[in-house]
Amino acid sequence: MRGIGRVNVASRDAFPPLPSHYIPCRPHLTLLFIRDYLDNKPYIMRELRTVLSSHSLAVDHQRKVIKRTLGGGVVGHGGQTFTICGDFGLVCGVYAVPDTSFNWGRQAMAEIVERHESAGVELPRSLYMDCSCCNGKPGFRRLPLQPPGTSALALWRSKFTIKLDVMHLMLRIGREINAEHPRRKKFLVDLSRAIFFQHEGDYQSLMEAKKAAGLDGPPTRTERVKFIRRIVGDPDSVADRMMLVLQGHRELDNQCRIQAEAAGMKISDLSVADVAYPLITKRVIEVFKLQLIHVRNGCISD
Repeated sequence: MRGIGRVNVASRDAFPPLPSHYIPCRPHLTLLFIRDYLDNKPYIMRELRTVLSSHSLAVDHQRKVIKRTLGGGVVGHGGQTFTICGDFGLVCGVYAVPDTSFNWGRQAMAEIVERHESAGVELPRSLYMDCSCCNGKPGFRRLPLQPPGTSALALWRSKFTIKLDVMHLMLRIGREINAEHPRRKKFLVDLSRAIFFQHEGDYQSLMEAKKAAGLDGPPTRTERVKFIRRIVGDPDSVADRMMLVLQGHRELDNQCRIQAEAAGMKISDLSVADVAYPLITKRVIEVFKLQLIHVRNGCISD
């Protein structure tokens, strides 16, 4: 037993080289994956049809997955993944589509409607979208419905209350601001606080429960996150609050510019990471106005 481990066998006997024909190439791997999918497709589709949602659905387009594939000739060079999610982020389906036009998503949404109806489950009331929530013109709540027909493909849109996902509204504004700007985070936080309100009923219930338990003081951050829902209020009120945030940060831009000039700094020489660099640019204002149309159309209000 004393000699065990003292000799490195690998140092005496060279490990044989790995034959290159054991390494599968891309076409073989692709063929294997497709073959495996076709063999298991009936079971996968049967399992997928059991994925349902009760409260809401959300759809999202993403470019970064498709652009890494070689399927430009199939889905086009503007191809996207079209994902439908249900409660708690449960994925109901992922589809490859040529672009963000919702003409490609109709068939997928019609199948989701048929899936719920065949299971005898009531459809969610709200559908949160990343685009196509309305026609983008003031005064319109949603796109005109298609003429009624017998096909679920033509009727699916009338089954839901179409809403714009607030995250995408914030992203549209936030991506116009340089990520290195020191006041960018504060602006987006203020914008979020202008959009969301605390649910007063939840707040009162929490305070009554704390009082009954002998606990004093306002709700903690953890208690707010856990017990108080956030809602998006009246469209006009939300739009007015967002405008106040924009005006406040424009005024802050002016104050920072005045202080920089008083310190002898040239505004034209400032880097985007300087606190005196303008946060609210012309482009930010243009995008902000476009998003206010969605807000006043009620696309994000509960």
